[in-house]
Amino acid sequence: MKNFVFFILFYIVAMIIFSYFIATYTHTTDFPCFYSAAKTIINHGINSDKIYTHSDDKKFYIPEEIEKWKRLDFNYSKFIALTMAPLGFLPYYLSKTTLIFLNISCYLFAIYLFLLTQFSSDKFPLYMFGLFFFYQPFFQNIRFAQVEGIIFLLLVLSYFFSTKAKFYKSGFFLGISILFKLFPIALAISVGLKNRIILITSLSVLTISFILPGSNMWLKTLPKSNTHRLLQSNEFFFYYLIFLFFIGALTAMYILFYENIKYEDIYAISISAIFITAPFLEYYHLTLLCFSYMYLFSNFRSINSLSKFFIIASFVLINSSIKLYPQKLVYTGILLCWVAIIIKDRSFFKDIKNRAYTMHKILFTHQ
Repeated sequence: MKNFVFFILFYIVAMIIFSYFIATYTHTTDFPCFYSAAKTIINHGINSDKIYTHSDDKKFYIPEEIEKWKRLDFNYSKFIALTMAPLGFLPYYLSKTTLIFLNISCYLFAIYLFLLTQFSSDKFPLYMFGLFFFYQPFFQNIRFAQVEGIIFLLLVLSYFFSTKAKFYKSGFFLGISILFKLFPIALAISVGLKNRIILITSLSVLTISFILPGSNMWLKTLPKSNTHRLLQSNEFFFYYLIFLFFIGALTAMYILFYENIKYEDIYAISISAIFITAPFLEYYHLTLLCFSYMYLFSNFRSINSLSKFFIIASFVLINSSIKLYPQKLVYTGILLCWVAIIIKDRSFFKDIKNRAYTMHKILFTHQ
């Protein structure tokens, strides 16, 4: 017990020092948008819509290159702005340190929680914990003081409670993740193919959040995001729709037709499919792809050789992309991860074959 307490205290002190170093060392991050929103809520109250607009009232002391990088755009829900509000009571760098520390803690706890669902406590794989601790998209996430570590924990909690048959709790945490960024809606839909309670609960959380005054302003900020670039090229948009349909259809078939499917399978393949079909990505977004990697490496011994090759190749590609960040290299890595999940178990293809044979037999019987 004493060793555990000592470890916790050592972790807190070490991570606070590390977080403060990152906070003061980096000067072109996304943190100004969170700090600005927090200060605006404190100064103007919950009813203020100024968190989504640029005005003279939002001129706070922010010692970063704001004008060059345009980091004041707040594209998150009003609920998230309220949860971030306490950060506005702190001095800038202390506030930034707090968010980075929270990100690191959420990310590491999520890894620990997921691995506990895969391994017994006496066989806990410390080497895997170390492997994912040095996952490069996560380091990019804390370098930019983003919130992917928090979202990652919410997704793992959603998965964790789904395995315990506590579907309302699972949907609740999935719904909170949607309030950060909208793309987990696709994950909710995928999980909804197996369990409607999780889907309905998560969408209910999203809907209830609009009770907060000014929440509709969040939706008006979304067209300002990178997604609008997709519509500027009609030819690219056409091919993108074909690719989206192909990945979406195969992912849905995997969820619906794989008889032995578990919730971990659904979360892993859906998260990888979301990032394959994302028209634009920031490198730190791939922090969430760690779920798919944890899932694959946890089952590494039981999967076939080709899938093992794809897993290793994917992991190397994603982690080697941090310096140059070539989009093609990143998407290739994500695609290999998705394919590795599809082909890891041959029983899926047998299930598809059996269902196709059954449908064929039914059609001929009717004739």
